[in-house]
Amino acid sequence: MFLSAHNKISFDTYCKDLKKLLQTQPDISLSQLAHTSRIARKPMKYKGVFPFKDYTDLLASIEKSSPVKQITSETKELVFMFPGQGNQFINMGLELYQNIPDFKECVDYCANLLKPIIGIDIRTVIFPSDGDYEKSKKEIEDTYITQPAIFIISYALANTLQNYGVKPD
Repeated sequence: MFLSAHNKISFDTYCKDLKKLLQTQPDISLSQLAHTSRIARKPMKYKGVFPFKDYTDLLASIEKSSPVKQITSETKELVFMFPGQGNQFINMGLELYQNIPDFKECVDYCANLLKPIIGIDIRTVIFPSDGDYEKSKKEIEDTYITQPAIFIISYALANTLQNYGVKPD
């Protein structure tokens, strides 16, 4: 869930109101609420992101601590920077893949496009099952796997961030 406000007081109030809404309407559609919070409000100076799996998880995330992670200045530019070859590792992006639908959808789309080209489902290398861990650890070092794996994870991350309203200048 993405939230933003003009100042810290407004942000804190918004968080309290959201918590109250969740407590008084526990059957509310969390996916619609998250979508609306991302689409209906323009990004403002004070921002926070609450990853969640379910109602309890979202409520705990809001209660845990102040979600303000970064205060941006209008004079700074935002760029996305991604790793190059040599920074790949097994299960990179796994938590995002498991918990963020936008990220998973993008990874799946790219992997399906790539499969006929390289002859394997790259997700089985990036996110191996326990029995294939050692095999995947070797495979991810091969350039024909390394480069598309890094690209897919980086692209999915950039796509997901942009879907949450974080856009590079």
